[in-house]
Amino acid sequence: MNYYQKVEAAEIKLWENLEVGDEIIIQGNTTGSIIIEVESMQVNGNNIDKISKGQNVAIHVEKKVRPNDSVYKRIKKI
Repeated sequence: MNYYQKVEAAEIKLWENLEVGDEIIIQGNTTGSIIIEVESMQVNGNNIDKISKGQNVAIHVEKKVRPNDSVYKRIKKI
């Protein structure tokens, strides 16, 4: 949705539930492919540990990402 460069945070609209510790992949033509372990999340400035799909969440991302980048939740096979 958006990238806030000063605080290195990406605002992401979720299509799946997400928890701290999950891995996500952000991909885009200019961005390339970035794999991130979610270390913290915020909603309206408040830290949270998990969030349900359909909501927007801010996640720390050091590299610049763009509004049209795709975000995938990485699922590990057991």
